[in-house]
Amino acid sequence: MDMKFELPRLVTRILSRREEDVGSPWSSRAAGRYRPFSSWLIGTGKTSRDISRLRECWQLYLTEGIAFAAIQTVVATTFSGGWEIHAESEDVPEETKLIARRVIDRNALTLQQLFRDALIFGDGFAKKNKAKNGHVYSLEPIFPLDIEIQEDGITFKDKDRNTYTLEEIFHLQLFPRSDNVYGISVMLPALDTIKRKREIDKQVYEGVKRHGFRKYHVKLKPDQRGRYPDEDTISNIESKLEELESRNEIITTDLIEISPLDTRGVPDVEEYLTYFTDLIATAILVPFEALGLGQRGSTYATAKIRAVFFRNIVQFYKDIITRAVNEQLLVGLDGVYARLREPHLSTRQENIAWIKPLLEYDVLTREEIREKLGLL
Repeated sequence: MDMKFELPRLVTRILSRREEDVGSPWSSRAAGRYRPFSSWLIGTGKTSRDISRLRECWQLYLTEGIAFAAIQTVVATTFSGGWEIHAESEDVPEETKLIARRVIDRNALTLQQLFRDALIFGDGFAKKNKAKNGHVYSLEPIFPLDIEIQEDGITFKDKDRNTYTLEEIFHLQLFPRSDNVYGISVMLPALDTIKRKREIDKQVYEGVKRHGFRKYHVKLKPDQRGRYPDEDTISNIESKLEELESRNEIITTDLIEISPLDTRGVPDVEEYLTYFTDLIATAILVPFEALGLGQRGSTYATAKIRAVFFRNIVQFYKDIITRAVNEQLLVGLDGVYARLREPHLSTRQENIAWIKPLLEYDVLTREEIREKLGLL
């Protein structure tokens, strides 16, 4: 057989199989699976959303550590200061303030859940359960993919096609779109990066597993008469080496030469992991340090800049949540409003640094400083 003519056919066959496996755009079979970039990112209508990719975001949040940590860090930091109730004037009855406090306390965990949903899906939804007096008593969360926003943006339909209005639905949206009624998910831009990091994690695990346990090349030399060991001797030596553990030592004669393999390990692991983790943290608007991670080349100054940036992002979230609570949850409770306190972002040393001059120059009283720190 003339291999000169068979080899090109073999290579062509292998390349054809590869094209089908990876969905190459050059393959006619793969053409039906190709989706334009804009079809999932921008959408095709005012009420469209990519359910499959949003569901992927949810699954990765539930199963991928870095995604869970980033989202929960934002949620925990934003709500860490707790809620406070204020009256617009001294004429507001104490009973009204007490009712508002009870409503907030009753729904505090639900509001955190809705905020988490808004980060992951772009929107958080809950059904309003009202008391006899018409005030909202509690919020019942709705899984965001089980409810649809209608084109007017103020009516909704659940999976059973029941219609609701804003009087019946609490709706939290952080980043609205001008071309769509649904909000922007902060996880969606990081979705592909999270999936790539997961693949890298798998490869690192396999690499450590493969390289972490040292392998050996055992060479059996001929004896003085030039004879090599028979099969029984080779099998016996092989069985002994299979029982080798980390605490064992190897003792042989000069007729056996043992050389270690794979001594380099897995190269550049830290660079790969840092690169993808940094991209994920950036996309979800969380500082690298907030996830409890160090970063090569990071200094106190750069970390401080990121902390200030994160503080501004948290304040942005607080304003949106507070507005939604006052407009949609505390409906009918005239003269009172709720506010999220400042999150606990500062260290004791940082607090002392800015409190000391304020006290020395009588800029603020002790009571005013305690109020700003959420200690009243």
